[in-house]
Amino acid sequence: MRDLVSVIMPAYNAEKYIEDAIESVLAQEYPDWELLVVDDCSTDRTRNIVQKYVTADKRIRLISLRENRGVATARNTALQKANGRYIAFLDSDDMWYPGKLARQTSYMKENNVAFTFTAYEWIDETGNRLGKRLRARARVDFNALLGGNPIGCLTVMLDREKIGFFEMPDIRHEDYATWLHLTRRGFVAYGIDECL
Repeated sequence: MRDLVSVIMPAYNAEKYIEDAIESVLAQEYPDWELLVVDDCSTDRTRNIVQKYVTADKRIRLISLRENRGVATARNTALQKANGRYIAFLDSDDMWYPGKLARQTSYMKENNVAFTFTAYEWIDETGNRLGKRLRARARVDFNALLGGNPIGCLTVMLDREKIGFFEMPDIRHEDYATWLHLTRRGFVAYGIDECL
């Protein structure tokens, strides 16, 4: 598994934003990643846009589902095919700053932790910052999660060497349910209070 980061990106009719999302992965200072884009049977130009990137960079893979199955199935399909030690999630309408993967992987190695997340900020559909930032608590355990979900999916990184294989349940708020499952097993989510 090395220190490869598998970036999981579900996509459905994402032609408007997916280029920005992919470009934010290409801009990462940390070079050892693979991007798995799972197209959930889009009816727009999403597949064509992703295929252009697949042709240009061998770290990017496109997986096309034959029928629309929803975000949990799309993420689980990518999780089954991921080669990385680390798993990071990025939806097709979100973006990362260039230092995101480098900062998070080094933090996880230095502190020997399996589950991290970061602060993030809101932008509008043209990429302008809205001045709204969600901070990351220092640590979140199962009991803390029972009061609500302070963990943004696009900020999460998990170490599969420590956690093992996992999938997301096919329910509403599948990410929150996954964090509940992992913390109930005893893993603590450690927050990096930086917008990454």
